[in-house]
Amino acid sequence: MYRILVVDGEVDNLSLLKTFLEIEEYTVDTANNGWAAIDLVEELCPDVVVVDIFLPDMIGNAVVERIRQNPNLSGTRVVLATASSVLDEAKALESGADVFLRKPFDLDQFLAIVEKLCNPKAKE
Repeated sequence: MYRILVVDGEVDNLSLLKTFLEIEEYTVDTANNGWAAIDLVEELCPDVVVVDIFLPDMIGNAVVERIRQNPNLSGTRVVLATASSVLDEAKALESGADVFLRKPFDLDQFLAIVEKLCNPKAKE
């Protein structure tokens, strides 16, 4: 079973994605700020981290950069998400994210992305 960490400052977003992914039989952990996310990533080594760009204590890009700096987390895949329409995807990906999503996103599209990131060879 794959482990997903969802990081978002909005409790409703955390609840929605946690429930949706658990229905799909993923193990899901959540964090509502960047520092908690960094601690959980290092502790749990999830397969995929879904990070909102705007967190209460830091920008999501900084979480991604911390993940990428840790050689023990080299296999961790990261999705950066935002509801902002003004952020540039290329800039968002510079921090090392694998995928950039704009909210609100289609849950089926989101699930397909998570599945591919968890098991990239299965979809080739």
